[in-house]
Amino acid sequence: FGILLKDLKTQEDTFVVCIKLLNELSKPYETQQGKISLSFNIGLSFFPDDAKTAKDLINKAQIALADAKTKGENQVGFFRKQIEQESSRKLKLKAELELALLNNEFIIYYQPYVDKNKKISGAESLLRWKKGANIISPGEFLPILEETSLIVDVENNLFEQVLKDIKEFNIVRYIPISINLSLQSLMLKHIKDLIITNLKYHNVDETLLKIEILERAFLNDFNYIKRLIDEFRQNGIYFALDDFGTGYSSLSYLTRLNVEFLKIDISFIKDLQNDKTKNIVKSIIYLAKSLNIKTIAEGVEELLQFDTLKSMDCDYFQGYLFYKPMPKDKFFELLKNGG
Repeated sequence: FGILLKDLKTQEDTFVVCIKLLNELSKPYETQQGKISLSFNIGLSFFPDDAKTAKDLINKAQIALADAKTKGENQVGFFRKQIEQESSRKLKLKAELELALLNNEFIIYYQPYVDKNKKISGAESLLRWKKGANIISPGEFLPILEETSLIVDVENNLFEQVLKDIKEFNIVRYIPISINLSLQSLMLKHIKDLIITNLKYHNVDETLLKIEILERAFLNDFNYIKRLIDEFRQNGIYFALDDFGTGYSSLSYLTRLNVEFLKIDISFIKDLQNDKTKNIVKSIIYLAKSLNIKTIAEGVEELLQFDTLKSMDCDYFQGYLFYKPMPKDKFFELLKNGG
């Protein structure tokens, strides 16, 4: 039998479908002589990675089928072994992430940003996974989390925690905290009402909350995102564009978006010794100022970078030169001690 699967988001989704198929097919069949059980194997090939014609795809699937049969009954085979390994890894990670959400293993770290005088002016809340005794950075799990609906639940839980933390921080100092929202959360029908209601419930001043979004969020529905930013701003909540400069249409978007902050991507800061990169950063800062948008340089790790960015009139600076991301308690102590 041949099966064609279309419009699946990821290759491991195909693997999930195959497992479901095998589970159904391997159930006992009723016959006049009684129940019988059959075994099946599935060989997978992918368009266009494995082949680009129907004939070649079937040939590659036949090779994958032979691979499945070497494993035993009711197995799935792949034309490329690394796809099998990657699919298994992702499926295992997704299951672990579901448990992590149930067990409240996702926590918040805070990384301050400073002004030209190195005084703390705000902080970004960052997602971490506390897996046993280990703290796992988002680079290892966030891409998988964003492929599922789990990201919305995780961000909702963390938002609640950030609001509680802001109230605690306010005991020693009023300081704005930014949260990162994924495209999935932004596209929720009642995201604005949800956030504003929570702010009122926790009695947190709207000006103490900033929302950071990645530039690629606009590619999905620019007009919707623009309207959302405007509606939030009318309620006193301001947006920041994160990783600015990594997309292809930043400048055209920037003139139309009512944002407060623009975060210059770390890739530019690391390459500041390059004259072309330096001129690009200088142009970004100049353009932002002409639009009354404040700039935050990400990933500042060296004094020379800090001095160069100050000479360009960058407003704020974030990076290991000043502070690494830290747990809430450590950040609270930092605020108590005046930074």
